[in-house]
Amino acid sequence: PPALAGPHALDDAPDALAAVRADAPARRYVSADGELPLAALLRMLRRLGDQPVVLAVALAPGVPLPAPLQAGRSALGLCPEGLPRASPERALGGLDADALRRPLGALQASGAACLASAAPESASGGRMRITFRIQETGAVAEACALEDDLDDSGVRTCLLDAVRRLRFDAPDPPGIVDVAVPLVLTPDRSAAPRGACPG
Repeated sequence: PPALAGPHALDDAPDALAAVRADAPARRYVSADGELPLAALLRMLRRLGDQPVVLAVALAPGVPLPAPLQAGRSALGLCPEGLPRASPERALGGLDADALRRPLGALQASGAACLASAAPESASGGRMRITFRIQETGAVAEACALEDDLDDSGVRTCLLDAVRRLRFDAPDPPGIVDVAVPLVLTPDRSAAPRGACPG
């Protein structure tokens, strides 16, 4: 109800929210200034008991927001802007082309396996450009898709999991290595049924 609209002081908020009937068509949004200790916010949420609330963050005017997703699509695993910036304390390492190529060879089979569980409209394959960060040990720390023509979050997640399992030689000189790779995903047709008569 408008009479209960906030903002309310921290100590008064539970009483104000409790005045809204549980069956009333109201949403309870809880937000707090950045200076508020988390312990104080937690104490207030506990006083609300089992009332459903939405934790919200008030954005400053002009903060850019991502475009809304189209129905049925998911941005899971997408990073059109690339990987997060690495800490400036981390050195940049190096790997030659052969050291990169050898582990990447396994991705073709992984892509075909991921396509096997794709939605019908994605099962014929497509292009995906992935990027990932190799740590000083040769393990993959982060991976995401810069572009994905398939637009199938299941295939994307499956392939990125395969990328994270890759192991490379330790970079020389030591440090992190960021890699971007274009992939063409094609289904495995080796098990496809063949005609009884030769063509």
